[in-house]
Amino acid sequence: MFLFQQATFCVNSLAHWLGDQPFDDRNSPRDHIFTALVTLGEGYHNFHHEFPSDYRNGIEWWQYDPTKWAIWIWSKFRLASNLKRFRTNEIEMGRVQQMQKRLDQRMASLKCSIPPS
Repeated sequence: MFLFQQATFCVNSLAHWLGDQPFDDRNSPRDHIFTALVTLGEGYHNFHHEFPSDYRNGIEWWQYDPTKWAIWIWSKFRLASNLKRFRTNEIEMGRVQQMQKRLDQRMASLKCSIPPS
């Protein structure tokens, strides 16, 4: 019981400190596999904060998120219904916007004699 409680409380410390911010960097939540393992699947916190009504934390099938898998299985037995999912296009737009932001920051740090077109 002690270990499960510690894993639960790690969400708001590890998940805001360790990892990457693939969807948004305006706040501190991050995504990382280590955090997912320690917190029993809650390690894809950046996704969770950007798309809060989605029932998943790990959106890829291979991302460790036992809660997502359990809810999905329960839905097949009609024990869970109306599972909310953000559109794939919206999720990809968030990723692309974040990548563009990083590219713009990197481009601004370069000293180019000829401006890129």
